[in-house]
Amino acid sequence: MSLKWFHYAQKAVLHPSSPLYNYEISELTIAATRALHRIFRLCDLDNDGLLNDNEINFLQIRAFGAPLDKINLAEIKGLIQSNTIAGISHDAITEEGFLFLNNLFIQRGRIETTWAILRSFGYSDVLEIREDLIQPNFDLKLGCSVELTGLGSEFMASLFHKHDRDRDGALSPHELMDLFDVCPRNNPWGMDVFHSVTTNNKGWIDLNGFLCQWSMTAYLDTPRFIEYLAYFGYMECDHNNNSTAIRVTRSKAEDLKSRVCTRNMFLCHVIGPEGAGKSSFMQGLLGRTVKELRRMDHVNELSRYAINCLNYKGHNKYLLMHDFDVAENDILTDEDLDCDVVVLMYDASDSYSFETVAILYRNHFLNPTCPPIASSSQLTSSRPSVVMPPPRVLICGAKSDRAEVKQQFEMSPAQFCRRHLLPPPVLVSSWSEIKPHVYHTLLSLAINPLAAQNITCTCY
Repeated sequence: MSLKWFHYAQKAVLHPSSPLYNYEISELTIAATRALHRIFRLCDLDNDGLLNDNEINFLQIRAFGAPLDKINLAEIKGLIQSNTIAGISHDAITEEGFLFLNNLFIQRGRIETTWAILRSFGYSDVLEIREDLIQPNFDLKLGCSVELTGLGSEFMASLFHKHDRDRDGALSPHELMDLFDVCPRNNPWGMDVFHSVTTNNKGWIDLNGFLCQWSMTAYLDTPRFIEYLAYFGYMECDHNNNSTAIRVTRSKAEDLKSRVCTRNMFLCHVIGPEGAGKSSFMQGLLGRTVKELRRMDHVNELSRYAINCLNYKGHNKYLLMHDFDVAENDILTDEDLDCDVVVLMYDASDSYSFETVAILYRNHFLNPTCPPIASSSQLTSSRPSVVMPPPRVLICGAKSDRAEVKQQFEMSPAQFCRRHLLPPPVLVSSWSEIKPHVYHTLLSLAINPLAAQNITCTCY
């Protein structure tokens, strides 16, 4: 008898009933219903509102490690159908049927079955996603960054296709709300997101923009990305309990030593005086002209970021741009200079605009000494042999669709660039036409920071 009571006591501790069931009204608690709703949505792989046989076994394997045989599956469906009006539809289990089944498990004393399902999808004893899943300890070493792996990109793409119900290649506002239905906050994205990535002509995020947005989140705010991975049901980890959806790159210094670029994400800071045309230039990365931008909703909510996927020698690379306003006497911080390439932008139609970027360059980027380059023998040494150079700089004159004026500075932009061994200045305009070559130039400068010394990085 003592063993029997011990068993019940242990069961009560390991599988508490109060978070799941209200015995006074014989119903699942609100928290349990909400959690099971999320699990149903995650297992509904084709997003048709039903769990077919394959999706039921997806749940079974995840929770119990083995699928159901056809006889047991038929028995479960029969049980649901005989006790609920709308529990089965088209030979598949509805959400109503799924909730009834878990209610029945608890009533028959099999509460451990429901707990096994809940815990396999990351729930704690208080029916919240476990903190170790949404708030992991994450330490990023200096010079390293975070990128999506192939598995991570495939998972995010599968989410997009699952919720693109009308198969138009974009997520409508309703489809986006459907996507975030499994998260605590419905649609946490503000309007700035849709000005940071590519969209269709309705302003709805497309697949490329969707992958770019999550790649940017992983790069800029890794804990937040990992949190949403957990909400979306991604729980695959390696032997060190690290998510297989992301990877930490090796440092930039190691890339320079080996002359092999292993990164896929490159950060460009667009710096210049207010009104120089930085925002329009960044929107050009997304293929948007100023004319098109003015037709978009919430144009006053432009983001300070823009990201797109570009092809570099047969490889897909992400160029992430971040702009901020400066005056000629402003002091740029280490954070401002922590990037792969810099655009110093002036307004070509404003005769005093270039002076600001020229002074900024002299104050922060002028470096007459060449960084030492590792010899072949040094490449095998554990001692660092490459000093990280400052980011490459490209000077751009915006608003070139207007009449170009002479800059009131001691030398012209072209003379300034020649004097300081910079690439020739580039005149750009995003008014009615986008010339993508300038963005590919920036990507090349980011990948090859030592190109001025005829050192080219291999990219893979």
